[in-house]
Amino acid sequence: MATFLASWRSTSERYHLTPPRALAHPGRATSSPVHSGQARLLLLLPKLLLPQREHARSSPGSRGVPWGGGVEKRLPQPPMIRSLPNGQGEPYLRTAHGIMICYWDGIVHYGLYLAMIAAIGQRKSYRNLGLFWLGSLMMSIVVFLLGNLIGKYSSDLSPAFLLNLPYILIPIWAGGRLFQQPKALPCLSPEKVSWEPELGQGLCGELHQEPSAVSPSQGRTTGCRAENTAFSFSQVAEEQRKRLYQRPQDMGLVLVLLLTAAFTFFRGMVVLDCPADSCFEYIYQREPYLRDPVAYPKVQMLIYMFYVLPFFCLCIYGLVLPGCSWLPDWSLVFAGAVAQAQFSHLGSSLHSRTPFPYQTPEDVWWSFFITNVLYALGPQLLAYRCLRCPAFFLPATPASLHMGKKHQ
Repeated sequence: MATFLASWRSTSERYHLTPPRALAHPGRATSSPVHSGQARLLLLLPKLLLPQREHARSSPGSRGVPWGGGVEKRLPQPPMIRSLPNGQGEPYLRTAHGIMICYWDGIVHYGLYLAMIAAIGQRKSYRNLGLFWLGSLMMSIVVFLLGNLIGKYSSDLSPAFLLNLPYILIPIWAGGRLFQQPKALPCLSPEKVSWEPELGQGLCGELHQEPSAVSPSQGRTTGCRAENTAFSFSQVAEEQRKRLYQRPQDMGLVLVLLLTAAFTFFRGMVVLDCPADSCFEYIYQREPYLRDPVAYPKVQMLIYMFYVLPFFCLCIYGLVLPGCSWLPDWSLVFAGAVAQAQFSHLGSSLHSRTPFPYQTPEDVWWSFFITNVLYALGPQLLAYRCLRCPAFFLPATPASLHMGKKHQ
């Protein structure tokens, strides 16, 4: 409840920190250096510096941060609140893309914060939730800042824009802390081992065994619980020896990633003004939002092409060859990034704030909607597969393979 109330304090904060002349003349821009972003940053610093309880001090998600104001900016507001100088120094927040990222920040990010706080309070791991949040927040910040710098609002940038820069450092610091946390991977032994999954993590049905062979002392020394699912080296080795055609789910996922990678490359070429007839027809008749001078869609497609596309190729490699232990973590990061990006891109393309020439035509509305939803679904399926059955991604060592053959 304290976190919920703190997150919605931004309205009263702006009211008390706004000069009286700004309330008396709501249509006139004020030169006061105090804005809502500065107030939130100042209120954030004590929360980062104040001492926390021991189990919460090591958790980057345990700091109380007022993030609920994102959706508050977009909800209907009374005249007194509308008169505040919100967004006068940042007109790009009134664009369709700015509105969509405020919705995502105030709903999805806020829900992730509450879920992580609940996990910390219950002494559970929040690593998976944190990695999804990390990718989502980084994608949102990078596209927003680069679009503002090169888009049509680049000439309207004010000193208030610099208040967004510290928010790049916060997810970088939190991401470093998240990757330093130990993974909840199976604890391997020559016989059987047990595994405690993280929050939101499941088990591979092919590896189920009775955990009776694991002693409680073994569970305590390895950090795993004996009452959870147990399996041996031989089962891990058998799972990793399977060819791609013996894993139909992975074959389907590879096909989805190939199609997604091809579509990513095509849209990247479209925003790079490829002279091909198919690119010209697509940008004018299928997805004219890519031509919007705000530059957010162009930046988004270029990030897809130069960063997400290589990751899709690495994911295909990780699904074909075993032992890519990096894939479960990074699949969560990119799943969050693509989910946030597609939500903002899809919503902005259909939003009334987008100028009419750049809105999606009605005759291709459903094909555009389904295509972009399926594009966002691919990375989510990959992350779910990596979490549900992580045995294929365990480091394949010669010792484990030898031990697997010995116990056959």
